[in-house]
Amino acid sequence: MLLSVMEGELEARDLVIEALRARRKEVFIQERYGRFNLNDPFLALQRDYEAGPGDKEKPVCTNPLSILEAVMAHCRKMQERMSAQLVAAESRQKKLEMEKLQLQALEQEHKKLAAHLEEERGKNKHVVLMLVKECKQLSGKVVEEAQKLEEVMAQLEEEK
Repeated sequence: MLLSVMEGELEARDLVIEALRARRKEVFIQERYGRFNLNDPFLALQRDYEAGPGDKEKPVCTNPLSILEAVMAHCRKMQERMSAQLVAAESRQKKLEMEKLQLQALEQEHKKLAAHLEEERGKNKHVVLMLVKECKQLSGKVVEEAQKLEEVMAQLEEEK
């Protein structure tokens, strides 16, 4: 029961805090923007100019032509930045394509070298098998020659 009462108290406190924050927000908006009509965009631009650091070349006033010129100047700056970013992106793309082509060339060379290696391995295996076969034949001949030598030595002993 005490727990439910405490939960109710906490919820009520949270609601009071939210209400105070909302009221403070309204007071802040009224203090900052109270003298301007928030529905008029030209007045909003004038307000932003007055609230800004004041290092602008010319004040933005209610004259739509000056506002349009400011917007056009901003668009030109953005266009220059975007074209610079586009050039940088194109150069990165070209670099990536060149790296991709180099990678493909290296992969082709790797495949060729691997095929050549397999071919050489096959040749070497064949040579090794032939040498093993020849060694067996020669060792068989050595055994035969040793037996013949033994027989000849035995005959020589008999003759002596």
